[in-house]
Amino acid sequence: MEDDCGRESENTLLLLADELIDMVLSYSHIDHKDLCRCAQVCRRLNIIATGNELWKKKALSRWGFWRLMPKENWCVVYRDRMLMEHKIHNALDIVSIKYYSKVVVSKKELERFVHLANENPDLSNCHVHNIVHELLQGDDRKVNLTHRYYARNVKSHLKIHQIKDEWKKFLALPEDQQHLEKGAMLIARWILNEEDIDEEDTCLELDGMAYMVQDSLRGNSSSTNSATPTAPLEERLAQSNEEFATVTHPAACLRILDCLKCVLYQQLQFKGNSSEYYKKDNSMLYQVIKNRTGNPITLAVLFAAIARRLGVKLEPVNFPSHFLLRWRCNLDPEVDDASAYKYIDCFNGGRFLSEEQCMDLLLLPMADARSSGDLFVKASPTQVFIRIVANIINSYQTTEQQGSRLSGLHSSVDLALFLDPDDNNSRLLLARIQVHLGIDLEEAIDTLKGLLSNRASIRRGTLDNLLERANSKNDIEDIPPQPKLRSDPSNSQVGFKVGMVMRHKLYNYGCVIYGWDPVCKMDEQWIQQMGVDRSPGGRNQPFYNVLGDDGSQRYAAQTNLREDPNQPLNPHPELGKYFKGFTGTRYTPNECLQQEYPGDMDI
Repeated sequence: MEDDCGRESENTLLLLADELIDMVLSYSHIDHKDLCRCAQVCRRLNIIATGNELWKKKALSRWGFWRLMPKENWCVVYRDRMLMEHKIHNALDIVSIKYYSKVVVSKKELERFVHLANENPDLSNCHVHNIVHELLQGDDRKVNLTHRYYARNVKSHLKIHQIKDEWKKFLALPEDQQHLEKGAMLIARWILNEEDIDEEDTCLELDGMAYMVQDSLRGNSSSTNSATPTAPLEERLAQSNEEFATVTHPAACLRILDCLKCVLYQQLQFKGNSSEYYKKDNSMLYQVIKNRTGNPITLAVLFAAIARRLGVKLEPVNFPSHFLLRWRCNLDPEVDDASAYKYIDCFNGGRFLSEEQCMDLLLLPMADARSSGDLFVKASPTQVFIRIVANIINSYQTTEQQGSRLSGLHSSVDLALFLDPDDNNSRLLLARIQVHLGIDLEEAIDTLKGLLSNRASIRRGTLDNLLERANSKNDIEDIPPQPKLRSDPSNSQVGFKVGMVMRHKLYNYGCVIYGWDPVCKMDEQWIQQMGVDRSPGGRNQPFYNVLGDDGSQRYAAQTNLREDPNQPLNPHPELGKYFKGFTGTRYTPNECLQQEYPGDMDI
């Protein structure tokens, strides 16, 4: 009697045992399409070809990274991840074409990836992160380099969305639970979103410093190697509030604070960074811990975090130009604040100051001494975070290198507006950035109109000029560059093509060509400055736009370049903007670059 498979004798595969058929179907050259076709042949092959372990092998061989290892039906997992992969790749293709001539991708465009991640929060979000990770960490010769380039933007945007959710939960806590070091780390993770900053490592560092203080407090009376258990710090040193584990006795607090100062400033050598006061790293808590130097506010956050671990409550004070902490040294409820509090200058070794001494720190004298009491009130956690971000914005505007300045400034202003949406100065600065980059112009126009209608304390002429520029840019359609044809007689001397791997004869840096001109197109000042006319061929020879393996973008004369194909993958951050593939000896231009140099594909 024939079964559903027909005449098995005519089908060699069906003569094999199920285990052998499963082994054959597991071979890497048999893909998901083959399995689906096989499953339609007969009932027996359907059972084998839809087996969970078989699809698990296919999934694990196709994709190397899994944020969470699935436990459900692997056939469904494979299908869902593959479909999401197609959606992500298609979206990246759209972005790469639309933003080829722009500096950065707009937030509005990146939101589509957030929507993809939210299609099914339990599964889609995980698949999107897996796919982005594959693009960023995959084999250089297999991954689409243009997809990788824009996947960095996607990863950063998704990370900010995650951090934003963390911020909302954090700020919803009671203020006494909004620990300053947590907010400082959220700030660093938001602004430096392309870096992998481990918040837990910072907490462990702070715990370690607190243990050092504890050991130092014990050291006067007992050996750290003693096997006798030591009573909790609060029980040994002072009266304690058991609910909050807070040391309340002034003498005990003073002893802890003196010991903390000794450990922090003498043993660990922390200090205020006077020589590079406005450097961005001074505002990043994890960098302050690493470099042992910072500005007044981050050193205060560090000091207060350790003190809290030791049971001492300190409060932040938003003192002008010099952030302080305050400690209640007098518990008498009848005394005024000037007598009740000591102020701690964490930038200068943790010295104690009176209100009068604090006034000497002001850069400008107070016009009305009667209002000085307002300077010493406790600052809310949000006020502290806003001030940290303001310092970072100032760093990007004044001291940071050009390469990272704009993206870092953009992230910082976004965070400033998240913390204080009504800050008109931040709203104006964000609109300036958007108009300068030509992104999110509709949002910039709405912001500027809002500032005008609200009569913000900003010069109307400034707003009118910026609004005119925004409207002008918003009305201009992107015009693709004219193709440069090899058939054009004026291009006959161009000897190299885009995608070729070169080396500079004089400076020896490796590079890849991403553009060319038949003659030098730079202005006269650049030509004279670079001494172009003194070199062989002068200005009337082909010049090439190249991405250097040292991270530079240069304009090099043909006479100064030689082909050198045996180089590793060029690490230039802009590589994927122009190229989608790497063969090992040359780069494959992406669709936009191919349209610009159509004849250069014929190699």
